[in-house]
Amino acid sequence: MARLKQAPKKTIRGGFLGGGKHKPGGNPATTTAATSTRAKKTYHFKPGTRALREICQHQRSTDTLIPSASFCKLVRELVYDAKREDPEANFRITASALEALQEATEAYMRDLHSSFFSTS
Repeated sequence: MARLKQAPKKTIRGGFLGGGKHKPGGNPATTTAATSTRAKKTYHFKPGTRALREICQHQRSTDTLIPSASFCKLVRELVYDAKREDPEANFRITASALEALQEATEAYMRDLHSSFFSTS
């Protein structure tokens, strides 16, 4: 819908109202219902813009990419399987060891993906 030019309102003395501080949209009491119920148009990004934004966001952050709870569950499952093969083995994993294992796994996966994309 095209915008229409509106003439500025004048006071009795001939000057402009508000001294140039008039806000667009006018007085809320005089606006029509049609302008307030208009739906906001969605914005579409160019292809690849969101992907680059996500990449930059992940590069800036220091948090882990794999959720800690699911990684912990996977490690416990692997330890349980190793314990079934050797019942006399006693495995204990500390929180710091689990965190180091997760960081090493993510580094390995990151390097694997980067080498995969560089070869293709």
